[in-house]
This record gives sequence, structure tokens and C-alpha cells, in this order.
Amino acid sequence: MSLKVLTVDDDPVMLELYQEILPASYKVVVASNAQEALFKLKNERFDLVLTDYKMPKKSGVVFIKEVREFEQRNKLPETKFILISGDIDSAKAEMINEVECEVLNKPFAPNELQQKIDRLFKTNIPTDDKIARIAVKKGVKIVRMGELARKLFIVESGSVGVYNEAGEQIAVLEKGQTIGEMSAIERQPSAVDVLTLENSVIACVEIDLFNAMFSKQPEWFQNVIIDLSRKLRNASGS
Repeated sequence: MSLKVLTVDDDPVMLELYQEILPASYKVVVASNAQEALFKLKNERFDLVLTDYKMPKKSGVVFIKEVREFEQRNKLPETKFILISGDIDSAKAEMINEVECEVLNKPFAPNELQQKIDRLFKTNIPTDDKIARIAVKKGVKIVRMGELARKLFIVESGSVGVYNEAGEQIAVLEKGQTIGEMSAIERQPSAVDVLTLENSVIACVEIDLFNAMFSKQPEWFQNVIIDLSRKLRNASGS
């Protein structure tokens, strides 16, 4: 499915995040405030608008109401909206008798947003309930030293740092690289801390799903990975 999507937020980090987590088949246009977004909507059509609720000068609800009035005056079909808010109760209270649209609470996982979009456009894309994609802010510790792994992580965008017991950074992992597979394979506590170095999108895979996939690999491959795991664990100082 290909959609033309307008994203509206006064936070440039959120605008960048939408461009990273929305499917590559979508054409994503950004606006940093409601007035800019309204101008764009008056000059071109969009399939979907993702708008923040709390913005300077004009709330997301007021913005949606103005778009609806413009569409009615010009006899245009209604644009689909998803209102995104960290204060969901206030957003819903302001929406009463004003506008109707989908609402998504912040913070949200990318798959939650995609499910909202799929429902709006009545698509039926299968999802694996053991895999989730989560937007993670800079400085969040996603793996703690000494804890047993419950999930395997894959960096989808951004980067993470790997730190040993002395607090020294021993590696930087970027897009496509995995975190925690060695601890999962050996069923041992993590020998390192792992922190996000920037706002990132991380895919989380349940350990039982990963182990089931790993057990299907040839024995020689399993032995190579286990041997590598032990060498890396020893090198980290654990």
C-alpha cells in the first residue's frame, strides 16, 4: 500500500522519527506547525495526516476542525487523521462535539501506529505478536549487566553503545546489528550494559522465538556461534 502522509509536530525529532518508522512506500511530507500544515492541505491532497495534539498557538483538535471546515466549504472528501498526544484525556475532552478521528497515545511503538493506519485503510497485514518495534529515546539502557535476557534486540535505526564492567565503551552497534543473542544462546546473564546513543528504533524479539530459529540451524553453525559467544564474553571481562 502506498500513501501520501502529512506529519505535523513542533518537535523536529518526532518529524524525523515518522520518516524513519513509516514504510518506504509512503510519501511523507512534514510540517512544523498547524498553520504550515493547513497551507499544505489547501494546496495538495493527502491520504492521511498524523498530527500532534499540543502545539504552539493552535492545538491539533483546532487544526483538524479548520481542515474539516475547509473541506466542507469546498465539497472535498474528508482527509483521514490520527491525533497523537501524551495527554490523551485532555485531547479526548477537547474533541467532544468538535471532531472525530483516531487517537494514539504517546509514547507509542511503531507497530501500534501501523496498526492504526491499517485499520483506517482496512488493510490486513499479518503481524507476529512476538516481535515489536519500539521508538527509544537517547540514553535509555535497553540491556542491563547481570540480567538474564528476555528479548533479543535488533537496531532498525539509530545506534547503541556497548559498555563493559569498567564503564568503557567496547562497541557501537548500528542499523541491522543485533543485541543480546550471545546471552540468549548461552542462557547466561548479560556481561555488558547497552544504551541508546541517539533516538533509535529497536525491534524486540522474544527469546523463545529466537532460540527456536537458532535450533533449526546446522550443528556446525551453532558451535561456531557458541564459541564466538564465549570469546566475546571473556573479552568483555566477565
